Parts: sequence; C-alpha cells; structure tokens
Amino acid sequence: MPLTVPPLFLFHLISTAGMFGVIWIVQLTHYPTFSFVDPAKFQQFEAFHASSITFIVLPLMLLEAGTGALLLLSGERSLLFLLSLFVLAVIWASTFFIQVPLHTRLGMGFDLKLIEQLVTTNWIRTVSWSIRLFILAALVGTR
Repeated sequence: MPLTVPPLFLFHLISTAGMFGVIWIVQLTHYPTFSFVDPAKFQQFEAFHASSITFIVLPLMLLEAGTGALLLLSGERSLLFLLSLFVLAVIWASTFFIQVPLHTRLGMGFDLKLIEQLVTTNWIRTVSWSIRLFILAALVGTR
C-alpha cells in the first residue's frame, strides 16, 4: 500500500531536508574556509556571507517553523513530532543566541578564535537538523 503523506507534513519534511543539506555543507566546507580568507578582505567576505546565506536559509527556516506550527495547531501531537519541535527550538536558540552573535563579531574583522567557535558551536545545529530529519522520516512511515 502506498504511503499517503499530507501536503503540509510533506512541506515540513522537505524544508527540514533542505536545511539538513545546507547545514552539512556549511559545517564541513563553508565555515572551515573562513580561516583561509585574507584578513584584509574578511569584513567584505563576512558581509557577503551573511547576506547570501540568509537568502537561502531564512525561507527554509521560516517554512520549517511555520509548517511545524500549523501541524501542531492542526492536532499533530505524537511524541516524536513534539520531540522534533523541541529540537527545532534548540536550532533556533542556537542560531540566534550563538551563531548570529558570532557572525556579528566576525563582521568586525578576522578572528581565528571566533571562527573556531563558530565551527565548534555549529555542531549543535548540524546534529539537531540531522536528528529532526531522522525523526520526521520515521514519522512518514506512520502515515
């Protein structure tokens, strides 16, 4: 029998899968390259990074949060789904209380210690989006 996944859940899953892909690329290739940027050009680089990555991640993050909220409001209350929303809250908290402030400080200039902190603390989001995708994929099997 074929799986029937409600469109709202499918959009939620797709947004999470998109962020899973983005965060792994950022974690393994993009953030580590920050340490190789010419310090004289780092402020320009950081400004470019901030504006260009926001264009990619903000719509996906808003879609993920919005569809998650709509699913919750529509009655989705399974323990796994609620756990996935908790993990999403961890992601948002990490983004706005750790990564955004680090990017703000890096916007003032090259700082290898801050770059290392960015790479290290970004594992919170990398692991969390991986967990979310695993949970949501498991929920597809219950549809």
